Amino acid sequence: RARVGLRGRVERHWKNASAREGMHLKDRCKEVYSMACDEERVYCGTADQHIQVFCISTGELIFERYCAIKDEAVTMAVEGEEELDPRPGVQLDLGEHLLAAITLGGVVSIWEKNTGEQLYLDRPHGKVGVFGVRVWGEVVVTGAADASLVLLHSRNGGTWTVGQKVSTGTSYITHLDSDGETLSVGTHTGVQLWKVKEEKNCEG
Repeated sequence: RARVGLRGRVERHWKNASAREGMHLKDRCKEVYSMACDEERVYCGTADQHIQVFCISTGELIFERYCAIKDEAVTMAVEGEEELDPRPGVQLDLGEHLLAAITLGGVVSIWEKNTGEQLYLDRPHGKVGVFGVRVWGEVVVTGAADASLVLLHSRNGGTWTVGQKVSTGTSYITHLDSDGETLSVGTHTGVQLWKVKEEKNCEG
């Protein structure tokens, strides 16, 4: 009963309490395109293709990394569909140990979350826009405008490589999500559910 009562008080506090600004990062933070956080840090993907990581308690910039490749030419049109609007910013996702980022230019990068060490930076889909990224344990999954899914993994804890590359159909991928067992793939025309370990999918 005490636990239920505490949960109720916390819920009422979130609904009724007034917001209070603790600090501003305006002078240190670039234009934010996407963000994620854990209990200690805020991870920002910026409009100029960087990752910035800040300490929540102090606002200190812990590290900043560039996520693109100088040659950012990209094929954004998908056959039979209109060309997509350009979105140059960085999208990212967090795992327990990994930070993964994507750019519209098709560049996928993987970083050690705590230190910012670069583990991977390349175009596993080729020169097509990448719109979805998900850290799945020790695997990173990305989805692109050509409807391809790529699974990146580390070989024996060393070099990161493409473990699988599969096609989800003809519609470009717009978003990825997972509950730890099933991968949800949002596309321009619908949703697909994939069982990655079994290397098969069921379309919804």
